Amino acid sequence: MSNPETLKKMSDKELKSKLVEVLGFFDKICVKNKIQYSLIGGSLIGAIRHKGIIPWDDDIDVIMTPKELKKLKAALKKENNPKYKLLEPNKDGCYYSFPKLVSTDTIVDEFQQKEIPNYGVYVDIFTYHYISGDKKAQDIFWKKYCRYHTGIYTTNAKHSAWPRNPKYRFKYIWYNYFAKANYTEKMINLFDSLPKDDTGFLVSSDPTYGLEHDIIPSEWIKDFIRVPFENIEASIYKKYDDVLRIVFGDYMQLPPKEKQVTHHTYNAYYKIKK
Repeated sequence: MSNPETLKKMSDKELKSKLVEVLGFFDKICVKNKIQYSLIGGSLIGAIRHKGIIPWDDDIDVIMTPKELKKLKAALKKENNPKYKLLEPNKDGCYYSFPKLVSTDTIVDEFQQKEIPNYGVYVDIFTYHYISGDKKAQDIFWKKYCRYHTGIYTTNAKHSAWPRNPKYRFKYIWYNYFAKANYTEKMINLFDSLPKDDTGFLVSSDPTYGLEHDIIPSEWIKDFIRVPFENIEASIYKKYDDVLRIVFGDYMQLPPKEKQVTHHTYNAYYKIKK
């Protein structure tokens, strides 16, 4: 992390404002270059239920196809705005398996993960990939995904974040000292190995909720609408209700009060010029 004397910690309100700023720039680039994307996960729930970021949330997620991501990379390169940078997997010290659009005037310090150079307040950019409808093929994919996902986060964990539970500590030691590999590259190759032609089914590049919730019909992402999001507008799938219900069920139902709390996984700072 950069010298603490050059940084000013951001409040929750300032962090949310910066997140929306980054999304606003991302959206502007997408609209200008006719790039299709949608908010996804908690950000999609936030757009529908809260007209913005869920009050106790602290990130923004978007999703697009690999074809649209390729167009986005070209558009960002052409725009060449120094206030924003695309961190790509396996480049510039980024070990995540998906790109992040970051604000260059900020710094993010994650509690559990190793430092990434020039890692600012970000919008996560996920992708949808075609996947076989065959259950056996899906199970093989899922087992590899889980292994590589664990590998990425354990081989890039801070020592101080390693679990004390002996069972999980063994897993961390195993990945870091015996099965150590470039799991980011393995994850990229896994998704590259999926079908290129439309199988009728799609899987997210971050299927956190399990395949039964993260595989959707490919026809669901063909049409888009614009919705309010905080003080800007953003793009979402027209079939957002179908997407959200398969993942979250009744997503309009608020969680219990005790669960409506922020669980920051990082601190964010403004860079202050000396």
